[in-house]
Amino acid sequence: MKIGILTYHSVCNFGANLQALSTYSYLKNNGFKAIFINWLPSDLENLYKKNVNPLQYTCHQEFVKNFLPTTELCRNTFDIQRVIKKEGIKAVVIGSDAVFSYIPFLKRIHPSRKTLIGITKVSTDHKFPNPFWGEFKKSNDDIKIFAMSASAQFFDFNKCLPLTKVAIKKALSKFSIITARDRWTQRIISNLSTQNIEITPDPVFAFNQNVTCQYDKDEIISKYNLPNKYVIFSFCKQLYDKKWYSELYHSFQKEGFEIVNLTMPEGCLDIPCDIKIATPLSPLEWYGIIKYSSGYVGQRMHPMIVAFHNIVPFYIFDHYAYKKGVLSSSKIYDLLERADFLSNYFNIKEGRIPSPNTILHQITNFDKEKAIDFNKLYYSLYQTMMQNITNLL
Repeated sequence: MKIGILTYHSVCNFGANLQALSTYSYLKNNGFKAIFINWLPSDLENLYKKNVNPLQYTCHQEFVKNFLPTTELCRNTFDIQRVIKKEGIKAVVIGSDAVFSYIPFLKRIHPSRKTLIGITKVSTDHKFPNPFWGEFKKSNDDIKIFAMSASAQFFDFNKCLPLTKVAIKKALSKFSIITARDRWTQRIISNLSTQNIEITPDPVFAFNQNVTCQYDKDEIISKYNLPNKYVIFSFCKQLYDKKWYSELYHSFQKEGFEIVNLTMPEGCLDIPCDIKIATPLSPLEWYGIIKYSSGYVGQRMHPMIVAFHNIVPFYIFDHYAYKKGVLSSSKIYDLLERADFLSNYFNIKEGRIPSPNTILHQITNFDKEKAIDFNKLYYSLYQTMMQNITNLL
């Protein structure tokens, strides 16, 4: 049977590329022929081209070409319907990642000096309907669709118009299985679906079990001239002043660590370090650099998951809680609260600033046994989720 995968497989984001590879590898390893439905709306493509330098953009495209078999390019729902028929696809797995990240119309309205009321533009993937909500499935076709570890990180349910809620309920009724990556999504989708929505892992939590085409430690250490004991600093924005970053650097240096400034797809922040790894960088090299490190200090969810999956100590700065005081809207907070690792978490919207010594302490006293136990639990949940999906194929 041929399975279509619909997710953020080709965007300029290391984690998005890797979660896609993990899903593809699982299906392939279990005897299914999988192919990515190459949906890339023009506005989303232009957004990444604008924010990522051309060499790094090419790196992500090369990764897709080498590891992720895709259909022809689809710009809209009609293209997807045509491709599904042409490829003989019998089922579509949608996710993981923020595939249910709808931004309601009322959430886009804001005060404007010129027009009194302004409307923020959002990309196609943040509108409803779109293909992530199964828009391509006709009521009378036999295509099965599944939402796997979906996230609705920007979806403010209270600002969703009544008619839109009705339309979303109808769309979700077409899914054979829906699982959520976090409790925020679970609560929202539970209000819009009759299914029992379970929380299931991001596919990167099964990356080592699913994916064999990885760099070994010697290759990564040799290519980037890395020491045996290095800690990664990786930030996408200047959170604090230069003095704080300098103190953070010297705190780790005194303990014998060398500091690697690891790039985000958008580039490297100018902070003190011993080694700077800038763009262009492939997603698999990025994964290996984190996997073989002695610690990760920085931002974003997927580098934290890569560290967590490989029992690498981490301290994460969170900017995803989009509502002040509503930490449950953050996918990072949700995961670490359930894993009992909030001591390794900091919400950047808080007024105080964490001390470098606190961060150093959390890295050097990381509870690896607790991390191992959580990974075992999450891999078991991942296997159950994937078996439930494949049993219906």
